[in-house]
Amino acid sequence: MIRIKTILPWACALATAGLSAFPAFSQAPDSLINKLSAAEKKAGWISLFDGVDPKVEWRAGVNGTTLDWKVEDGALTPSGAVTEVFSKQSYGDFEWSVEWKLGLKGNSGMFFRVNPQVGRFCSSSEYAILDDVNGDDRTELGHMPGQTQTPIKRSGACYDLYPTTHNGGVDSPYVLVSKPYDQWSRGVIWAEGAHIEHWLNDQKVVDYELFTGDWNTRFSLSKYPAMCTAYPDKWMRAPSGLIGLQDHGGGLRVWFRNLKIRPFTPGEKLVSPLITPAGGLEAAPVKVVLEAAVTGSVIRYTLDGSLPTEPSPIYTGPLTLDRNTTLKARTFRNRFSPSDVTTEVYVFKTTGLQSESGRAAASAPGTKNEKGPGRDARGRGLDREGAGRTIRY
Repeated sequence: MIRIKTILPWACALATAGLSAFPAFSQAPDSLINKLSAAEKKAGWISLFDGVDPKVEWRAGVNGTTLDWKVEDGALTPSGAVTEVFSKQSYGDFEWSVEWKLGLKGNSGMFFRVNPQVGRFCSSSEYAILDDVNGDDRTELGHMPGQTQTPIKRSGACYDLYPTTHNGGVDSPYVLVSKPYDQWSRGVIWAEGAHIEHWLNDQKVVDYELFTGDWNTRFSLSKYPAMCTAYPDKWMRAPSGLIGLQDHGGGLRVWFRNLKIRPFTPGEKLVSPLITPAGGLEAAPVKVVLEAAVTGSVIRYTLDGSLPTEPSPIYTGPLTLDRNTTLKARTFRNRFSPSDVTTEVYVFKTTGLQSESGRAAASAPGTKNEKGPGRDARGRGLDREGAGRTIRY
């Protein structure tokens, strides 16, 4: 059970938990702000905001037609009037990723599967977004036995139901992994049927199943039953619905960017990893990057040409290759089928090794040193399979 006897100051709480005060998440490079990476495109992500015109995907209110939010430096932000924005499209099973930053004491949230007929208060839970150091809701505590001293409304929490915990475990220790309010954080909602996950700065912090005994108890102890007496059986019951962003009002500022969503079918085969650069004839050691744009997935790989399986090593960072290698990689995630295999072959010259800038443009042995069908100018394969978050080798 979660037992925290006192509410400690922000940095002290993290130190007590053995956690870094600043999570490892690094914001997207400028070249990819409000854009999709090659791996994300391959995995099927959809951009929901281009940094210029939010009216393409968003509207004011669940039934509204006019959007009065504005764009500042490529980020979407409320214009002053208190309105919430919702997608024009409905989504059922998906992962939805958003980057945000706040003004001092900022307070906002993300909603999903919103039923326009009953409104978001009576149909959707909330992914909480808060200035966890200064925000008014930072001291609000949980309701369940063992969690009555645990903050329940801080960033990443399922607002008023599930606090942020280590790996999202119901009985795991409380964690605080948000960035300072004026720095960009990234949140992900993973909605897979009744299975819901919240991710914050690349860490899973909430993991629950809808309509279980635990969920029913938490719902009954929350603020929602009293707020939704007209629709007691509608909360979180819609299999699909709108996604939305909150404007809390009261002069509290919030900015959003890199809004993107990836619809999926539960249990489907994952998209295979993207390997960069592709294989070919190398004149110097080469640094190889594996990417799998699926939250919570792993990439497993092998370097001897064998099939990557569950016992295979997990990719954690770039691989430096300096000898003949057949690299194979697959994406894995719980409750989903492993991806197909991505294969690249790297062949190294035995003499005349050059620097990275002088890598020879050559084809693999047995082929002509020229660009042909399915090859690039260096003889590298172009017909490769997709991406996912975790790659095993």
